[in-house]
Amino acid sequence: TDVNRIFSTSFTYRKGGWVLHQLRKLVGDANFFAILAEYRSRHQYDAATTEDFQDVCEDIYGQDLDWFFTQWIYQPGAIAYSWGWQTTTSNGKNYLLVRLAQTQSTSYPTFITPVDIRPTVGGVKQPLKVWNDARTQHFVLPLTGPATACTIDEDGWILTTGVTSATYSPGPPKIVESTAPNGVVHNMEWPGSAS
Repeated sequence: TDVNRIFSTSFTYRKGGWVLHQLRKLVGDANFFAILAEYRSRHQYDAATTEDFQDVCEDIYGQDLDWFFTQWIYQPGAIAYSWGWQTTTSNGKNYLLVRLAQTQSTSYPTFITPVDIRPTVGGVKQPLKVWNDARTQHFVLPLTGPATACTIDEDGWILTTGVTSATYSPGPPKIVESTAPNGVVHNMEWPGSAS
């Protein structure tokens, strides 16, 4: 009902290209270019739908991508992030604490996406990745030393309307290590840890 809607960054105009950009990051370069070649092979000189494209993506990638297409193609909006971080030491080991919050309108979905996080340790950026699937999440990520700086989505893969830095605020406690009665130390795994 609104002709200006076709120029909306968050809904239409730029979103299609950016969704392809995100898909490339998700599936990797080799799969992405194989998807494009297969899509062309199956549908050149013919009409095709978004569902046809999704079928090709899933065939090449080998995983269900309905979650990706549903949120980025069929639902409105994009992510707005507020995030904070701090470095800490526990039992002689270094960790990065990250609070990541999606602050977009509540009329937009909670987006599910992998997020690159790059802390700088000893002058070197360490590439980490977390799986963001909630409006607010806290992550505890092991490091090789204390972080002096940190960025998220430094290469601009995620369609966002903005990323705001905030003071880190702690979340619920997380167990990162325990000692068994026999004295053996066990490193713990937790949802949302670095992959």
